[in-house]
Parts: sequence; C-alpha cells; structure tokens
Amino acid sequence: MAKNNSKNKEWESCFMLPTNTVPIFYDLFLNPNLEKGTFKGEVNIIIQVTEERRSIICHTKHLDIKNTKLIMLEKDSSKYSEEVTIKEYFEYKPNEFWVITVESSILPGLYKLILEFSGKLREKIVGFYEGGYIDPKTKQRKNLAMTQFQPTYARQAFPCFDQPNFKSKFLVKLVRPSKGYSALSNMDQVKEIPDSPKPGLTIVEFQESVLMPTYLLCFVISDFQRLPPIQITQGFPFSVYSTPFQVSKTKYPLEMGASIMEYFIKYFIIPFPLPKLDNIAIPDFHAGAMENWGLITYREAMFLYDANFSSSLNKWIVVIVIAHELAHMWFGNLYKGVNHAHPDWEPMELFPLNNLHVVMKLDAVLSSHPIVQKVEHPDEITKLFDLISYLKAASIIRMMEDFMGEENFRKGIISFLNKFEFVNAVTQDLWDELQNIVPDIDITRIMDSWTRQMGFPVVQVSLLKGGNRELRQSRFLADSTAKKSKKYHDYRWDVPITYITGSNNEVHRAWFMSDMESLSIYCPASEPWVKFNYRQIGYYRVNYDPTEWKTLSDVLYTDENVFNPSDRAHLLEDAFKLADSGLLDYKTPLELSHFLEKETHFVPWATAYNIFSFLHDMLSHTGTYPKLREYVSNIVIKAYNNLGWEVKDNDSYLRKRARSIVLKLACEFGHSKCLKEVSRRFFVWISSPEKRLHPDIRDIIYQFGMYAMGDETAWDKMWNLFLKEEDAQEKRKLMIGLASAPQPWLINRYIQYAKNESNVRSEDFYWVLFDVSNNPIGRPIAWDFLRSEWKYINDRYSINDNMLNRMINWVCRTFASEFKLREIETFFSICSEAGLKEDAQEKRKLMIGLASASQPWLINRYIQYAKNESNVKSQDFYWVLLDISYNPIGKAIAWDFLRSEWEYIINRYTLNDSTIGRMIDWVCRTFASEFKLREIEAFFSIYSESGASEDARIQILEKVSNNIKWQTFTDTHIKTKALVMINSTNSKARYTRHNFLYQKLCNKLHNILVTWTAYKFKPVTVHTASGKRGEVTSVLVITFRAREVVSLLLEFLPDIRSSSPSLTSEIFDITNKNYTS
Repeated sequence: MAKNNSKNKEWESCFMLPTNTVPIFYDLFLNPNLEKGTFKGEVNIIIQVTEERRSIICHTKHLDIKNTKLIMLEKDSSKYSEEVTIKEYFEYKPNEFWVITVESSILPGLYKLILEFSGKLREKIVGFYEGGYIDPKTKQRKNLAMTQFQPTYARQAFPCFDQPNFKSKFLVKLVRPSKGYSALSNMDQVKEIPDSPKPGLTIVEFQESVLMPTYLLCFVISDFQRLPPIQITQGFPFSVYSTPFQVSKTKYPLEMGASIMEYFIKYFIIPFPLPKLDNIAIPDFHAGAMENWGLITYREAMFLYDANFSSSLNKWIVVIVIAHELAHMWFGNLYKGVNHAHPDWEPMELFPLNNLHVVMKLDAVLSSHPIVQKVEHPDEITKLFDLISYLKAASIIRMMEDFMGEENFRKGIISFLNKFEFVNAVTQDLWDELQNIVPDIDITRIMDSWTRQMGFPVVQVSLLKGGNRELRQSRFLADSTAKKSKKYHDYRWDVPITYITGSNNEVHRAWFMSDMESLSIYCPASEPWVKFNYRQIGYYRVNYDPTEWKTLSDVLYTDENVFNPSDRAHLLEDAFKLADSGLLDYKTPLELSHFLEKETHFVPWATAYNIFSFLHDMLSHTGTYPKLREYVSNIVIKAYNNLGWEVKDNDSYLRKRARSIVLKLACEFGHSKCLKEVSRRFFVWISSPEKRLHPDIRDIIYQFGMYAMGDETAWDKMWNLFLKEEDAQEKRKLMIGLASAPQPWLINRYIQYAKNESNVRSEDFYWVLFDVSNNPIGRPIAWDFLRSEWKYINDRYSINDNMLNRMINWVCRTFASEFKLREIETFFSICSEAGLKEDAQEKRKLMIGLASASQPWLINRYIQYAKNESNVKSQDFYWVLLDISYNPIGKAIAWDFLRSEWEYIINRYTLNDSTIGRMIDWVCRTFASEFKLREIEAFFSIYSESGASEDARIQILEKVSNNIKWQTFTDTHIKTKALVMINSTNSKARYTRHNFLYQKLCNKLHNILVTWTAYKFKPVTVHTASGKRGEVTSVLVITFRAREVVSLLLEFLPDIRSSSPSLTSEIFDITNKNYTS
C-alpha cells in the first residue's frame, strides 16, 4: 500500500498543506526506549474537512508509519460513523508528506486520522532526539529524550500537520522509566499509570493543551530536579529544572525569570494562559533557547548561573535570554523585561551595540534580504531564522515605538494580542492595530519601506549658509561602488529624523519621506552643533560635511558628557563604517576616536573593540599593522591603567564589562604591560589551576596567556581541565584558550580531538572552528578543515543551515584578496550539496630568523621589505619565500603572496624558469588536500605561462597528489615518507656521526616528521652535528611505515639512545598509540 500509483499530483504541486483540511485535536502517545534510542507511538488526529477531497495529506520525516486509518465521525461528535476505504498511502519525500488517497471522495465533515509509527531518537538535535550527560559522582551516562520542533521538526517525532497556521489542542501521553525519571510537557501532569505498558515503565498523561501550533509542543524525559518553584501573583508556579548536580545554579535564573514574568503580565495586561511555566536547562541543545509554551528549553551555558564561574557577560546573557523567551509568551519586547530586572545595567543603552551594529553590517551588502520573505520549501524556513529576521525586526520595532510614543505602542500591541489570541495573524494585522492607535501616522506605508526591501539608508547632512541643514538619503552599502539594482521602493525609506543641538538637548523630530528629494532642517547660525539620530534609535547612518565631523569630534574630546553613551558610540560607529565604505576620509574617524582616551563607559569601548578588532583582522598581515597597533595601544593605555586587572566587589556592572573589553583590546593589540601581566597570571594559574581566576578576566587570561606562552604541556593541562569540567560556561572559556595555541599542530590536534563527540558536544563543535579562526595562526587551518572536511561538517550540521552559514562566514570574514575570493567561489562550486660564502651564510641565517617570526604581520612586513632590492638582492628573494613557507605560520602567507603577486614575481624572475619552478614547488610541497590541489590547478590555469616548465608543473601537481595519498592513514599504521640521499661516490661510506649522509638523513627525517606528522602528533626534534661533506648523485623516494622510520632513526642515530632516551620513548609512544585521530 506504500506504492504511489495515483495520477493526482496535488502533493507535488505545492509544498504547503491544503487549507481545507484542518487539524483540531491530537491524541498523542509516545513510548521511547532510552537505551536503544528508538521510539514507537500512535497519534489520533481529529481533522475538519471543509471541501470535498480525494486525499488527505500531512507531514512526516524519518518515521516508519506502520498503519494508517481514516474514520468518518458523526457531525460535531467524536463517535465513529464509518471507516473510509483507503486506496493507498505513501510517503512523498520531496515535500515531507504522508499521502492518503481514497477510493471515493472525502466529503466535508469531521474525521479521525489514526497513524501507528516508530522511529529512532535523532542524534542530531531536532525532532524527538536523544541526549545525555555523565553523572559526576557515578561516572555513568544518564540518557535523556527531549524535543526541538521549531520550525518544522515535529514531523520527525510524529505524523502531523506541521505548519504554524494550523493551531490545535494536544493531549500528550508519554512513557518514562519508572525509577529515577520524570516526564514534562507543555501542560500539567494529570495522571500516571505505573508498570505500564510493562513493568519498569510508567505512562504519564498531561492535561489537554490550549490551541497552539505543532512547533510549540514540547516534552522532556529526564532525571532533572528543581528548586521549590516561585508562585506568580496570577496564581501559577514558575519552575526551573536542571541536571541534579547543577540545581544550585538555577537559583538566579529562577528569581530573575519570576521577576520578569511578573513585569510582562503587568505590561501587557494579558494573563498568562497556562497553568504553569517550566524552564529547563538542556545539556544537548543547539539554540540559545526555545519558547515552547509552558516548557521553555534552554542551553545550559546561556541559562545556568554560578558566581564562581559566570562572568558579568555570562550574567547578561542569562538575563537577556530569559527575557527573550518570556517575552515570546506575548510579544518580543524583551529589553523592557531586562530594564525591569536590572535598570542599573542600562539595557536600553546596550541595544544598539548588541543589535543595531550587528545587523547593519549584514544588511549593508547586496546579498542581504528583506524581513518579509516568500518561502517555497520547508528547507527554506530555517534560513528565515537569521540575524536579519531577528535583529533588524527588533531594531525597526524599537524605531516604531519611538516615533509612535511608548504608551501608544503598548496600547497597540495589547489590542493586537487580545484580538488575535489563539488565532493566526499576518504582518498587516499588526500594522492595522497600531494604525488604530495613531491614525495620523501611515504605519503600513512607513513600515513596508523597512520590511519589504533589504538594506537601509545613509542620510547625508549638508551645512547650508545661515546654519540650516539639508538632508538627502541613499542606500548605504559596505562597498559604496557596488552596483545597486532597483527593487521594492527603489531603495527609498520613510525615515523618522531625530536630532539634538548644542543649545538644546530636547529631541527634535521630522519625517523624511521616501518621495521627498531632500529635507531642510532649520537651525540658527548660532547653533554650535547638530547631532542627528538621537541615541541611534533610527535604523540609518548619518554622514556630515567634514567641518561638521570636525566640530562633533572636538565636542566629544573636550567634554565626554555632552553626549550620552549611545550617541558617543553612534558617532564612532557611523564614522568608521562610512570610512570603510569609501564615503568618508579615514582621517575623520581616527581623529574622532581620540575621545576614547578619556572614555570610561562600556558601550563606547565595546563599540571601539568591534571596530578595532575588525581592523586588526584585516591589517594584521600588512605593513600598516604596526602603525595601527601603536595607535590603538596609545588610545587604550589610560583606560587600561584606570580599570586595571583587579575586579572589586563594589564595581558597577558596566565597569566590570568595560574592564573585560579594555583588557581584551589591549592584549589583542600587543600592549606590552598587558601581555606581560597576562603571561604572569597565566603561568600562575596553569601551575595551580585549582586557584580559580575571577570569571570576568578568566577567558582573557586563557586566550592571550596560551597564545603568548602556551606550550604542549600547558595545552595538555588545559585540555584535561576541559574534559573534567562540568560547568558549561567554564568549558566555553577553556575552549577559547585551547584554540589560542601558537603552534599549528596543537590547533590541528584540538580540531581532531573535538570531532569526537565524547570530548566536545555536537552543538559546541562549531565554536571550535569559530575560536580557531580567531587565532591568526589557526585561521588558514580552519579554512582548510572547513573545505577538506565539508562532508563531515555538513553531515553533522545539515539540520541547521544558519549554523553552517555562520561558520563559513566567520572563518572567511577576514579574507581580502582575489585569490581568497576564488577559493570561496571554488568551494561553493564544489560543495553546492649548498655553496654559500661565509658572509652569505650569516645573511641566510638572518633571513631564516626573519622568516620564522610568529606574528603574521611581521612575516608580511618581511616580504614587503624584501621586495625592495636595496634590502634583499633579486637572487635572494627566492629564499625569502622558501624560508617563510617553511614556517607553519607563514606557509599560507607565502602561497597567497605567490598568487596575488605573480606578475611581480614573473617580472623579477622572467629569465630563470628553474628558480620559478622550485619556488612554486617549495611553497606547495606540504599541501595535502583536494582543495589545495584544485587551488594549484586554478593557479596554473590562470597563469598558464607561469614561467614554470610543463615538467615542473606536472611534478608539483603529482607531488601534491601523492601528499594526499600520504595523508590517508590506515587503522594500524601511520604512513610517512622519507627522502633518503644515497648513491654516494663512496658506496661503502658508513652512516657515522661525522658523515655527510648522516647529517642529510638527520635533516631529512626531521623535516619529514615535522612536515608529515605535525598536524597529527607532536613533532620530534633531532639535533644534528656538522660533518664531513660528500657527494650526492641521486635521490630515491622510499616508503616506510612509522615503525620502519623509527627503526631507521635508531639504527643510524645510536647516540640518540644514550643522549636522549626521552626522545626514543616519545618516538615509540607516537607509533604505538597511533595518533591518527
């Protein structure tokens, strides 16, 4: 009966379910087996058919539906009338449908659809999925089962009508283990049946729910515990659950959540419609939280709070996430809730920093999208839940609240919520209700200009004679030269203009409508200055004439209290972003930013950190970087000295936040005092990790201490601490430290270790790549891993397109060359689914030293200096690239330089094919991935006359192809290769301590062990002695297994046994343990 022979292709023509078949009620029974990771169940769905049909269609995915029945019910009753004869039923996978066709027509009326099914608890964190944790006392794993149904994952737990426009009531029955487990769902438990369906199990039945869509349904089977709930004034309990050993960490979220809940009930004047509200911290959870009605699920790191582990930033995240989810019980006005809970945190001042600045960067590119979008397939729904949908929507609603007036906005929202309680609403319904409150403002026209087209405007302010200002608007783009296409509203907006003046702090208002060419603002000539977009409430940028920028800059520097923190941050952010786009001379924001020398407030400093960190990422590989580093160090020094490292009990919340951001900025830009102190504190801590650092500075010391002085011993110690750590927030801080290692092979080890889900949870793995890409040394490693292991990553995160997008975006965010652009394009196309004189020898040693720098910007400076022939002779420039490519940090830099500066190189070496061939060969010699192979092929295709001979090109490609093979490891052996110099003129020459061949062998084996195994396990250091020279007439490539390499070492280097027994044991340890993962 699962065959699809029907000619009716309704299920193929549209991915949305027909609206003439409406689910009214679900009776759902689920019986999970936590040990086997499976479940079975039955769902009885009462549906209302409003038009004659030949089929019933609902959703299913990853389920084995064993039986399907359709029963006609008596009118307005649940009594059986007759069973409908089914012609066939089958799964239509493209649209995730379960299709039931009948012999005769399905007439309008009530029906019961009965479906028996089974499935596997998902390993990925969607649908009905399995999770767990290790009990710190027993060291045993506790299995859990929980759900994540937003946006369309309920269909992976049971067959259903899985669209938000269908709202139904649910009666849920769950089976749990009788001993030590409980079951939670959206509603209160009403009944338990022990030893059913068999001994050792219990059926738990829950109260019938209110009307809601499938994505808000939730259930959790766990051994979690809670503190006594807080009774909300309205008369229902507010509870918080967690793993048993973390219950003490629920006290703060319990108290904050209850307080915010009380506030929202008063704000919206609408009772909470459910009999209880549970909040639960889940060990395995991708999102920050999910607003399931009556049972809100949270990620542990964003919900639990412990003063011994949680920083001030962690505390902010806990409160903002709770407020966000509780606001979803009505409407998304979450910052009001935070302001109620902690007014001293100044959350409204933090809004631009956490929302506006973030989304404006994303919305300033041609590839942005409007808030209102059309969806044509279920796979596209998840993509809607991106930062533009969340943060831009929040930003323009904040702007709307401002131009409507706070109280008018609140009245409109209350009216909207009351009118559409338990029924579906569209955007226009909201505009209509708000319009009723403010009839003199055309809400639809204004808001459509912001929601139905991407982007936002820059308002250009021109100073006219007499002091008046003329305003003009155009679309702002990060690249002002990008070609704009005309779309909805022709990229014109209805802009609510606000401004303050030097003589009057009153907020003045005007409308700059989309059909106006310009807007004139009257200002007397005596007005010292005018600042537009008060507190950056408007979703637009402002650009001034150079003279006005100078005036505002002078005001900022002479009196830091003239503008509030939001306005100070706004001027700084707009100035730099306008300069980035080419609309403003960079001299302007650099001069303006000098006010930071006197700044103490967190918001401007956090804004500055984001700006300077971006410049650090973009310029750290250039010769300009030292100047930038000096500039930022000079600006930050006063704040660094003022705030210091010691966190005091009487410090305000925002002072604590300011300290963290200033210390991080100072360390990132190499402030000498900061680096010296962070190294000292890291050494003290790593020597005695039981002496906890203050949570506000802990991640800074982990990160920059590891980068400054971390070695393998320190890294191993931190890794073991990470494995033992039970607190999610502390584990996150340790992850930042682990990713900050200065050795490439340690970074690769970290990535490989993190692939094991027993080490790093699946939902945390993407942080590994994020953190590694924040490390200048790790950035090329993260990019190579992303491409070479894309199938693995896609399999692990295929359920979360947003996470994949963010991962790629973050790793690539600092790429700034044509070749990197081509690499990304290639990635997307593939992944759509000996004779030197003494003085010369000394100079070569100096060149090697310069090429061995550990900072990428120093390596780039060396290349740029070496291009000047008065510094490095033409014949020696070849050695510059060779030496740099031997430096693990410089390898990617050399390859990028080789490609981006090829015209320069070919002009310099046009008469020397062999040199060019060797140069390419040496830079590419350790490449060992398909993507690197394709990069080389692309390079040769672009520069077909590269100067390298055809034979050289073939050899280079062949070498990389062989490298790829060598990177494939068997289960029992590590493959490596050795270049052994043989065929000496003295064929009987012995490999002795003073033999030239001995020295060659030492060098080659050392190179091999470092080159071919550096990313797999720790490199081996072999000290060689200078010896008698001999002749080498040929090179033989020989293949060895790891043990054979070790045996060769021990055979030819007998003195290692006696002089370095630890090295001998290390070599065998590497072989025996087989560090392939």
